[in-house]
Amino acid sequence: MRDGSHNDTITVITGCSPRGRPIANRHYAKQRNKQGGLKPAFPFLHRHKLITVNGIFDLSEVLSDLEDDSRSCVIRGTPKPETMKVCRRQNINFDDAAHYWVCFDFDSIPGDLSPKEIVTRYLPPEFHHASFYWQYSGSQGFKPGTRLHVWFWMNESIDSIGWLNWICSHGINEEGKPTLQIDPALYRPVQPHITSNPILIGVDDPVAVRSGFQQNDSDVVHFRMGSQPIISKRRTNRRGQNCPPIPSEWLAKQTGIIGKFNRTYKVGEVLEWYGFQRFDSRYLHPYSESLLPDTVINSGTHAYVFSPNNPLYEQGVDRATGEILNRNHDAFDCLRILGYDGDMAKAIVAAKTMLDSD
Repeated sequence: MRDGSHNDTITVITGCSPRGRPIANRHYAKQRNKQGGLKPAFPFLHRHKLITVNGIFDLSEVLSDLEDDSRSCVIRGTPKPETMKVCRRQNINFDDAAHYWVCFDFDSIPGDLSPKEIVTRYLPPEFHHASFYWQYSGSQGFKPGTRLHVWFWMNESIDSIGWLNWICSHGINEEGKPTLQIDPALYRPVQPHITSNPILIGVDDPVAVRSGFQQNDSDVVHFRMGSQPIISKRRTNRRGQNCPPIPSEWLAKQTGIIGKFNRTYKVGEVLEWYGFQRFDSRYLHPYSESLLPDTVINSGTHAYVFSPNNPLYEQGVDRATGEILNRNHDAFDCLRILGYDGDMAKAIVAAKTMLDSD
């Protein structure tokens, strides 16, 4: 099958830093991190634009043009109708979107492999004979292993949840990580897809060619789920008990700035500000390696988490029994922990500012 005939869009965001702060890996002759260089630095504000693409060839042209633009990158999300032209890179400003294009990020694959070898060894058979665009990451050649981004065009549009389910359907190992060696972080609305070449100052590029187009028999990949069942999510806490209920009158009893904040903002809304992604009634935290949404909302007012890797996983003590147990977090707690590293004073000031501006 030749190139797809479905129109799609790709969201390009460009940093608005007045000093032209780059969104790219940087490598200097005397760099602070001798092995990996300096990681991309994301500005506070971005401009966004949608570019129409129709098939893998259009997509490849856009990506090729972006390789020399160190201030821009790609995200999966599309701007909401009310989003201003200049905005922050947050879920509150972008909706998840289903796309025909997809990018796979292979990070630190052992050995020095070609893009074709990566595809045939680490992706399912339906990708082996399809055309793709490839880009070595900015740390390729400066860190061990092969670090590669490959872009394909699918026969149907798939959203982020669809891709996370697809990864899970190809198996989860004993450590709770996907057997496919693909970074799942890309499948979030505002996760950056770095498309620019690294910035090299006083050092030679150890990689002769950093990108290219691999023409194969087909220009479209047929989407297929794997054979493994998607793991069902637990509905109890670590002690095998149901999550503790929250009284319905809880919100009405709260006073002061914290009470007003919790009445004004929903806990799920605050989670989404900080990169949590909703999966039906649960949320996936932005640092998840297992791809299993481990945050539930109790009575519509509190977030309750299961995984120790979740940034909201704080332990408290049951005063009656002395038993260590997980805690529920209201909307303000989520703001305090996620936005201000637990600093109560800073969170109070931020909450007051937000409430005063409403």
